[in-house]
Amino acid sequence: MQMRRFTQKNDERRWSNAPPLSGIQPVKGSVHIVVNRHYVDFILHTKAALKLLKWTKRTRVPDETFFPTLNFNPQLSINGSYSGSPNEIQQSINRYKIWYTQDLCAGRLRRGICILSTGDLPRLGQSKHLFANKFLIHEDSVVIGCLEEKLANETRDEYACRKMFDATWYSRLDFVQKQIRTYGENI
Repeated sequence: MQMRRFTQKNDERRWSNAPPLSGIQPVKGSVHIVVNRHYVDFILHTKAALKLLKWTKRTRVPDETFFPTLNFNPQLSINGSYSGSPNEIQQSINRYKIWYTQDLCAGRLRRGICILSTGDLPRLGQSKHLFANKFLIHEDSVVIGCLEEKLANETRDEYACRKMFDATWYSRLDFVQKQIRTYGENI
């Protein structure tokens, strides 16, 4: 997930209607997130999150500002958020998606994003992402059926001890290594 600081010209326009909150550095990023329970608890039960949410409603992209801003402001000490710079993140695992690149998309582009199809299955099968975007079930339900079968087979094989999930690659990711851990828990 590549994030960019608000100091860039195009991001300044996003927040021109709402000057940044004191002590909070706005960040634009993906609306697709994977978070832990403590992160959700922070969002639902703290004044800081409520204040930020009210502020983002005055911006041009509230959904792409709220979560990344929480995630990339380590002074908030949110369990599971990131202690490094948004510009440091090299790899995201939350969503597999293909933007504006027809040569990588076996399906078709719609509003700049690839509608994944069966031709995309080899890359989807090798992907380490947790989710994939975008499918249109009425156009190509076979791709979803194939992915469901792959997951069912892998789950069966792991349960039967024929295959073990290796989390090493995930544990070495920068945003895992630089994760803020509070409440005395190692997640």
